[in-house]
Amino acid sequence: ECKECGKAFKCPSSVRRHERTHSRKKPYECKHCGKVLSYLTSFQNHLGMHTGEISHKCKICGKAFYSPSSLQTHEKTHTGEKPYKCNQCGKAFNSSSSFRYHERTHTGEK
Repeated sequence: ECKECGKAFKCPSSVRRHERTHSRKKPYECKHCGKVLSYLTSFQNHLGMHTGEISHKCKICGKAFYSPSSLQTHEKTHTGEKPYKCNQCGKAFNSSSSFRYHERTHTGEK
C-alpha cells in the first residue's frame, strides 16, 4: 500500500514504482547525455534514441517506443480510438490504465 495516498498493489515493486509519482525520484540517468528519468520504460525509450535500437516507431509522428504495447496506446491518440468505456458515466479512454484510474473516482478508492 502506498504510504502517501493509500493505493493498494499486489506486488511490492508496483508500490515502489507508484510512490515515485509522489516523490519525483528519478533513478535512471542516461550516460550519453545526463538526462534523468523516473521509469525504466521511459529510460529504455530514451536510450534507444542514442543507440538507434528502438524498432517501435509511430508512422504518423515518428515518436519511438521501446515496447509494442506503448506504441499501440500512443497510436490511439492519433485515431481518437477510446475502447475503454465507463459503464457508470459513459466516459471513454484510450488506455486500460487510464480507465482503471478513472473507475476509482466512482468508488472513492485512492
